[in-house]
This record gives sequence, structure tokens and C-alpha cells, in this order.
Amino acid sequence: MADTVPPFKEVAVVFTTAFAAGIYVTSSTFCYRWLLFADEGWSLRKRVNWMIVSATTVIFLLNLVYPVVSLRRVMEMVKLLNDQPGVHYVTSPWDRILRCTAANVTALIADCILIYRCWVVYERRSLIVIVFPVILWLGCLACTVLEVYFEIAHDKNPETNPQAWRGVNESIGPAFALIPFLALTVLLNCYSTFMLTRRINTIATKGESPTGRQLRYIARVFAESGILYLSITVALLAAWFTPNNIAIQILSLINIPVIGLAFNLVVIRSAQLKAGRNDSLEGQVSEDEVSEIQYRHPTTIASV
Repeated sequence: MADTVPPFKEVAVVFTTAFAAGIYVTSSTFCYRWLLFADEGWSLRKRVNWMIVSATTVIFLLNLVYPVVSLRRVMEMVKLLNDQPGVHYVTSPWDRILRCTAANVTALIADCILIYRCWVVYERRSLIVIVFPVILWLGCLACTVLEVYFEIAHDKNPETNPQAWRGVNESIGPAFALIPFLALTVLLNCYSTFMLTRRINTIATKGESPTGRQLRYIARVFAESGILYLSITVALLAAWFTPNNIAIQILSLINIPVIGLAFNLVVIRSAQLKAGRNDSLEGQVSEDEVSEIQYRHPTTIASV
């Protein structure tokens, strides 16, 4: 399960990764601005949505795993080249385990927040709506544990190979566990995003004209972020059924930044909408709850 990307193609891998990471870091800066500071000016908010702040921070820290591991590997390669010229550098198996785990945990956090938002939009009353995605999320968690186990088992005994699916590329990682993880993630996001946008659009058709337009915009924000998330996940899932290692490597490396970007865009765009809302919506949205979207359905209000 060693990294098998030719050295001359590493340039493309590094460039693509750096580009995606740069976009994500920029979005994180804007995300923290809307999460921690008032809509106008730079005064700190009186009330902060710490759940979203915590999730954003954890995802940001997980995004640092890849560059830190890569920097450490490059420094060790240079040191080995200087001390023992001609000796082949062997990547530490723990580097791969850290990268894989960071990617999976990032997806688990983003999916957990998506399920929570779906539950909130349904006014915290219908547990049936989230039963299916919760089961899928638990399946993703189990696949993550299996992936770490297979990585460690393969490191101790290289002959350990749980792969039984013909046509699946396993030269870079334990596809036996990763492919079900990606498939479950796709199903979870499709279902949760559909249910969430469907509910918001239903409420929008029953609200006043300005409110309806605002809610339809929020539904579009969730749909577009969901498509961004799904695009990288589906591409990575398809890449595992090809012999192209560089495609797997690039998609695996930009997977975390793209998931983080999709997560940040929901916060940023909903906060910008809230900040620029007209006077008729001031009484419906809490002034200090950034990224707290309000939904009025007959006599109840739910927030996400």
C-alpha cells in the first residue's frame, strides 16, 4: 500500500494540493470573520455559535495534517540524501494513516453538522427524518475504524490484503474499507441535502414574498455546497476503480480542502445574507447568531 506516484509527477500533486489548500485557507479566514465578529465592523459578537466555531476549527486543524506530514517527509528526504546519498527513502506508514484518518474524520464532522442542520430545519420534532443518515454516518465511522486497522495490519504483515473486489486499485490504500466509506458518504449527503432543501423550499412557498426569497436563497446555498462536496467524493470513488495512481493521489489530497470549503461556504453565504437582509426581516433573525438561519412555519421557528 505504498505511495506509487512517480517522482516527476509529484510536481502536479504538490501544485494541485497547494492550490486547493490556498482556497480553503482563504475561505476559513472569511468564515472566522463572520463567526466571531459582528456583521458591521470588527467588534466581537456578544453571542457566538460555538458549535460551528468548534467544527470549523477542528476541520481547519485536520487540514494542517497533510502539509505538516508532507513537510516532515521532505525534510527527512533531504537529510537522508545529505547523510546517505543513494539510499532510497521509505515513507513512514504512520504518515499514510494520519492522512487517511484526517480525511475521514473531516468528512464525519461535516456530515454530522449536516445531519444536525437537517434535524433543526424539521423543527427538532421528527427523528424519523435523521434515522437513515445517522445509520449511514455510523457505517462511515465503522469504515474509518476498519481502514485504520487494515493500515496497521498491513504495516505489520505486508501480506495482509483484505481486498476481494476485482478491478479495484489498492496500491495506495485499503480500498476495501475506503470505498464503502465514500459510497455511504454519497448516500448520506444526497439524502440529507435533498430533505433539507425540500423542507426549506416548502416553508418558503408558505411565507411572505421577501422571506420566501431569502429562504429559497438559503436552500440554493445548501444545494450548491452539497454538489461541491459530492463532486469530489464521487470523483474520488470513481478513481479507485482505475489504475491511475496519480488521479487517486491528487483527489485524495484535495478531498479535505474541498470538504472544508463546502462547509465554510454555507457559513459565509448565510451570514452575508443575514447581514444584508432588509428591514422587514430584522425581527425574524436573531441579531447576534451568525449562521443561525431562521425558518418560520405557521407559528413555529426553527434555526440552523
